[in-house]
Amino acid sequence: MTKEYLISVITKDNVGIIANISGTIEKLKGNLGQLREHVLGGYLSMILLAEFPVKLEKEEIENQLGENFRKFSDEKFSLLVWPSKYNHISDNMDFTYGDNYILTACPKDRKGLVADISAFCSKHKLNILNLNTQTRNSVYNMIFILKASNSSPIKLIREELKLLEEKLGTKLMFQHYRIFKATNEIKI
Repeated sequence: MTKEYLISVITKDNVGIIANISGTIEKLKGNLGQLREHVLGGYLSMILLAEFPVKLEKEEIENQLGENFRKFSDEKFSLLVWPSKYNHISDNMDFTYGDNYILTACPKDRKGLVADISAFCSKHKLNILNLNTQTRNSVYNMIFILKASNSSPIKLIREELKLLEEKLGTKLMFQHYRIFKATNEIKI
């Protein structure tokens, strides 16, 4: 029997952080499932799901991860371990299935862009599964992966997106993930 935990780590980026965390999980007889990691502004942010033997308590996992990280680095770090109520280790993270959509935009950078678009998503019950943004030459590139399983009707979303385009002064592309993937994938 196993229990699943969500583990979050934030620290100054350095070589070997993922090796340290995943090595500690292995020493605790844990099984690393899904992992998302990103470096932003020189800081590493990582969230992962791992299964551990049922007898291993949250506090022991936190203590071992923290102790091993302190041996590895003098940098400050934030570590959070949460018991998961669901079994996500085997979840299929292939976004092509179901009611997943991609929303892309490349407007001129200004304050409030993410707030405006995420408010639109919330209003239409579009769950943001993933969001990537980057600013280059005063252009704010955004790619949202959205789950539309309990959303407003897609036709209504498309109509109201036109109003949002006028407000933001930019084109918003909203397409099913399969169409996005088919038109943007490079095959070698």
